Order: sequence, then structure tokens, then C-alpha cells
Amino acid sequence: MYHFDWPVLLKYIWPPSAFQDPLIRAGLIATIVVSIVPSTRRCAGTFCGFGKMSKFPIFRWVSEVYIWYFRGTPSAGSDGIAIFWFRRFAHLQFS
Repeated sequence: MYHFDWPVLLKYIWPPSAFQDPLIRAGLIATIVVSIVPSTRRCAGTFCGFGKMSKFPIFRWVSEVYIWYFRGTPSAGSDGIAIFWFRRFAHLQFS
């Protein structure tokens, strides 16, 4: 029978000092990024759907390019590319 080791979970997750551990902090940040990137992309897709109906040519063009690119790549691939670029430039500080 499987036995879950609850004291280990409480040791590493429960106290606020657990977030000082770089491994737990990196895992938490990665989880948040992996959940936010696809959600924002889906919202942008919704706005691009409305942009295709716009009277302004620049909005239609941007929407067409966005939809063309993301319709041509699988969701996991395009999200992976976005996460890769986020990780690549996350250390830069823009002021």
C-alpha cells in the first residue's frame, strides 16, 4: 500500500522559510509562468479574432500575422518558445 510522507511535505512547503530554498522557488516560478503564458496567449487570440473584423488595416494585419503564426504551430510548441524567450531575458532589468 502507498504511504504519503506528510511530514516531508510540511517540512519543505509549509513554513514561509521554505521559499528561501532556490529549488522550491524556481519550481514555483516555473509553475506560475507555465500557467500564465498559455492563458495570456488565449486572451490575445480572442482579441485577434475581434481584430480581424476591424475597420483599421493595421489591426487586421497584426491579427492576421498572430493568427497565422499560432495556428501554424502546436500549442505546446508555441508556449515552449514563449517560455524559452521569457527565461532567456528574465535576468535583464529594464529601467
